[in-house]
Amino acid sequence: MRKLLLTLLFCAILSLSAAGQAGEASVARPAALPGTVAIDYTLIEDGSIWSHAYKIDKFDPGSGKFSGAGHFIPDPSYTETITGAVVGNFVTFHILYTGTNANYQVDAMGMLDDTGHLRGVAVSVGQSFTWGGTLDHTPDS
Repeated sequence: MRKLLLTLLFCAILSLSAAGQAGEASVARPAALPGTVAIDYTLIEDGSIWSHAYKIDKFDPGSGKFSGAGHFIPDPSYTETITGAVVGNFVTFHILYTGTNANYQVDAMGMLDDTGHLRGVAVSVGQSFTWGGTLDHTPDS
C-alpha cells in the first residue's frame, strides 16, 4: 500500500516537471555530488515542517547511486542515513533513522533541477510528505 501511495504521489510530481525532460536518461549532475542538502519535509496531514540536513559523501557517477548521513536540524540526536540514486532529473532516496527514534524510515522520490533545487513526495508508515531542498556542491579540499 505504501509503494502504491508513493507511486501515485510521484505521478503528481511528474505532472509538475518541465516539458522536454522525458527523454533524458543519463545520470545527472556528478559535479553537484558529493555535497550537502537541506530538505524541508511538510507533513501533508497537518502542515508541520521538519527540517533536515544531509551530507552526501559517496556518489557513483556511473550508476547515479549516492549515500550519506544527516540529522533533524532542531535536534541532532535524530541521526539518519540516506541512500538513493539520481537518473536524469529524477531522484529517489531512502532515509533510516539511526539515533533517536531508530529504525524510523522514509521513502522519497522527486525531481532535481539544473540549479540544484529538489522537490518531491515521501511516505512513511501512516505519514505522507511533500519536500523541497537545495543541493550545494562541497568541493574537495
